[in-house]
Amino acid sequence: MRREIVRMICLVAFGVLGGGLGRAIAGDSYWSNTGGGIFSVGGNWIGGVPGAQDNAHFRSNATYAVTWMADATNTDAKFSAPGGTVTLDIGSGNTWALTNALSIGTNAGANASVSQTSGTMLISNAAGTAAMSVSAPGGIGRFEAKGGAQIAANLFTLRDNGAITVKEGAKFRTDQADLGHWNGGNWNTITISDANSEWTALGNTPLGGYWGAYDTLVVSNGGRMTVVNGNGGGSSHYSTMVVTGTGTVYSCDKVFYINGTLNTVTVSDGALLKSSAGGSSYFQFYAGPINSTVLVTDPGTIFTNNGWMYFSGNWGPEGGNRFIVSNGAAAYSTGPVMIQGSSVVPSSNVLM
Repeated sequence: MRREIVRMICLVAFGVLGGGLGRAIAGDSYWSNTGGGIFSVGGNWIGGVPGAQDNAHFRSNATYAVTWMADATNTDAKFSAPGGTVTLDIGSGNTWALTNALSIGTNAGANASVSQTSGTMLISNAAGTAAMSVSAPGGIGRFEAKGGAQIAANLFTLRDNGAITVKEGAKFRTDQADLGHWNGGNWNTITISDANSEWTALGNTPLGGYWGAYDTLVVSNGGRMTVVNGNGGGSSHYSTMVVTGTGTVYSCDKVFYINGTLNTVTVSDGALLKSSAGGSSYFQFYAGPINSTVLVTDPGTIFTNNGWMYFSGNWGPEGGNRFIVSNGAAAYSTGPVMIQGSSVVPSSNVLM
């Protein structure tokens, strides 16, 4: 008798009995309808519709759409397919909340693509540790947000052949972002395009890092990237940043710096790049760049820096670094320009 009582207590604790208590521990549900369907329909899943404590897996090698009819909350969402694209039609006014992680192409052998076309995806928890990860060594991940899509994540990591695109008026917000910084953070592509499309990044968000290389950031056609209360620019190697087109803006509140080897920053065709926009900070060719170039070109194109400009490290013919303003563009600094410790351009002058 005592053994039966203990057994029943255990069954209730694990949600086997209890008349609707539900799963007491996290479970895993796997999307099975490769023709697409509604998120909240149990027949589309192996393991049932995932609840707030459960993980949602999308691993079929197929292209299909998932549609939300209402808000939903899960712990993790994992896109690990070897091919295909999953379209997330969350719906205007609906939110898909993930309280621990969103992973796209982070497992070995993955080649996963996700496109969010509407609604809000929120990767967040009270501790600020919920993470969105796209791609990793051994896997490939791509994420696209477009139209009315809105995404917000506590943490964001892009590594090794990953891609993220924000376009057609979509909004992306990160509290902390790593754009190819860690070992293996190579060949990543970030694209922000079209009017009203914007990535708002809190804290330091440079392109690449000490171990990253061949990364590309393109802001174009009226898109915006805004780094709030943090540093921007880039410190990887052989990487490219392009800010181009009327109405296009790249802005960082603190330091905009260039480090590494053979990096290029091009501001063109009427775009605006704002360095140290949030206060008196500085623009800097940091202590290690070699053969790197900043080109500000075309009528209507403007580079502004609210503070000092430092050209240190391997500056000049030996290091091969260049800051070029051409073809009717303009560059302004509110503070002096320093080349290896010598002030050569007074405040507010145009750099030519």
